[in-house]
Amino acid sequence: MQINSRTRMSDLLYTYPEAREILTWYEVDLDEGDMTLDLGLICSCYGLDFEDVRAELELMLDDGLQMSGDYNDEEDDYSEDSIFD
Repeated sequence: MQINSRTRMSDLLYTYPEAREILTWYEVDLDEGDMTLDLGLICSCYGLDFEDVRAELELMLDDGLQMSGDYNDEEDDYSEDSIFD
């Protein structure tokens, strides 16, 4: 998922629940009604620079993927031998 100014909060937090930590650090207090808003509008309402928030989110999410092992620099091997090993 690419994070941009039109990313809906519900999509962001559903896909990356850990993103709430970054938003909390920026003192963004989200309620249920905010889930339909996009990240750019949330940043504007809280007086935040969208590019700073986006960079922090992407950095945290990249680090999280690498630490959890979900990120793999190597190409996947879809050969028949690897599928049935």
